[in-house]
Amino acid sequence: MTTNKQLIKKLEQACVVCRDCGLKYGVYSVGCSSVWEGVCNVCGETKPVTETRDYAYLMTGIRKLLKEDIKEQSKEVADYMRTQEPIMTDEDLDRVMNPSYKRGQMSNHPITPPPELVSKWANLFEFHSDAEVFTEVARWGSDTELDACCEQLKMLTHTVEELRARRRPKPPTLKEQALELVNRSKSAMSVLTLSEVETIRQALEALPND
Repeated sequence: MTTNKQLIKKLEQACVVCRDCGLKYGVYSVGCSSVWEGVCNVCGETKPVTETRDYAYLMTGIRKLLKEDIKEQSKEVADYMRTQEPIMTDEDLDRVMNPSYKRGQMSNHPITPPPELVSKWANLFEFHSDAEVFTEVARWGSDTELDACCEQLKMLTHTVEELRARRRPKPPTLKEQALELVNRSKSAMSVLTLSEVETIRQALEALPND
């Protein structure tokens, strides 16, 4: 008896297919096909065959079989887990899974996010990547630290805007980027990349015509 895995492998490796297998596992996707007498790579019978690409490479059947295989594996895992003793009680599981910030265990550091903000960040992981969430957290901490520095400086000096400008510098203009690249390219060992050449081109185009 052919298993799902064996059939999936056969469909993936098939080069030619008969009409019956093509319609069973694929979708006819061309207007006409070149047909010749040969051996179907799926059923193994000798009959008129054509290339599997004419039936979208049998991807409809492959996807369906993959889903069935995953469901079967999940059922096997579930059946196995039913035979195992729990490794902890429901109370122990709730205690472990309950985040520390919900248990009131917050840091006493002067820059500490409130529990509701931490809860908001935790929920972001469901629909955002780790990098996106951690970047959001890092920005909050950085901005909070900057605001605290500015408040301190207000009592000591009049350079708050200068501090903010230094901590949040504006990105260099196209002209500044182009000049930096030109100066660097004066070195005999330096070769401009296509991206760097494009930066210089954009800077030149931004210059007035006269």
